[in-house]
Amino acid sequence: MSQDPKLKEIGDQWRSNRVKRIYGDFAKARQLNPQQATQFFDLLAKEESRKRDEESSLYGGDGNEEASAKQTEQQFAMQKADIERQLKLLLGDNDYAAYEEYKKTAPQRSAFLRIHEDLARNNTPLSAEQAEALLQIMLEEDSQRILDRAETILTPEQRQELERFQDQQDEIERARIEAAREMVSPNKSITPGPTISPPSR
Repeated sequence: MSQDPKLKEIGDQWRSNRVKRIYGDFAKARQLNPQQATQFFDLLAKEESRKRDEESSLYGGDGNEEASAKQTEQQFAMQKADIERQLKLLLGDNDYAAYEEYKKTAPQRSAFLRIHEDLARNNTPLSAEQAEALLQIMLEEDSQRILDRAETILTPEQRQELERFQDQQDEIERARIEAAREMVSPNKSITPGPTISPPSR
């Protein structure tokens, strides 16, 4: 994607929209003005793009490019530090600390968005009240209790679709991990990063 300008632009736009949906509540809660909110979302989208490029770089090259790999790693680290510096300047100490706390819930919020979209695509959309309640459950519970508690707010059709979606995401994640292992050369090791797929039962 990074080699095709048009596809890269589409990917960047997708990430930007996703960032706004995940961190929109934070921007409202911290009362960021429109200009601050735009800068905030742009920086977060830039960080998402940086992380994607960094992950992709792990699968490129071979074992004979150690020096080049270290240089690339340093470049990504510098980019990350620069983005963090700009966020601190933009938000100030208090709001940046609040952002760090909010960021811990980003995986659950991202998973919720995917569930929300999947239910809508399959003609079992959540009402506003259901969406709010389900998000709160996902923020509060561990993976074993989410489906049980969600049963109290979902219709049988919605619960069935949620269960199907979770099983599908589990399978995708297993395939992703297996593919990552195959792409890494035998003399390298990789620790899969945290996922944002919906928790399994």
